[in-house]
Amino acid sequence: MSGKEDLIMSLDMFNKLLEFLREKNVYDKFLNNINHESLINHIIKIRKERGEGYEQFLITSAFWWDESREGFMFWNKIDDTWRQYLQRPKPKTMMESLW
Repeated sequence: MSGKEDLIMSLDMFNKLLEFLREKNVYDKFLNNINHESLINHIIKIRKERGEGYEQFLITSAFWWDESREGFMFWNKIDDTWRQYLQRPKPKTMMESLW
């Protein structure tokens, strides 16, 4: 996959994760815990480290849950909800729309 395609796919996932975090009212909490790493950089890093199926690890690997103000159980529930969210039917990505 080219760098451009990789970036577009990462941006699609960025938008999906933002939508989810805002929908669950945890966007600010998530960003406060991610140690000021930009969200898009986090997505790109996890995509490179994990490969296919990386999206299920975006919340799991973002920060140490038990060190957060909200605690492990809070983020575990959010992560479970995120994984269910990922199972919903997927709209076409930007790349799919181009073809």
